[in-house]
Amino acid sequence: MAAYEVCETQWRTGFACVTGFDYSACIATLNLYLPRWKASAPAGDPIHAMEVADLLDDLRTIEEALLSAWAELAEQKRTASPDP
Repeated sequence: MAAYEVCETQWRTGFACVTGFDYSACIATLNLYLPRWKASAPAGDPIHAMEVADLLDDLRTIEEALLSAWAELAEQKRTASPDP
């Protein structure tokens, strides 16, 4: 969750919608935060075994879920709206 919170402002947008995360920006951000998270985590916390790639995998899972949910909502709006 923390990885998403620090990267949530790094969405790329296209003509009409969000297209996904700006991975370059997310990787740079995660490289800054991961050492801080490890330093503040208690011994034995799973964060100590994690690398940026692990966090990026988790972030991609969140990204995929959000993009799917947003696409579904957009489709619902299109089908619910009367044609002009």
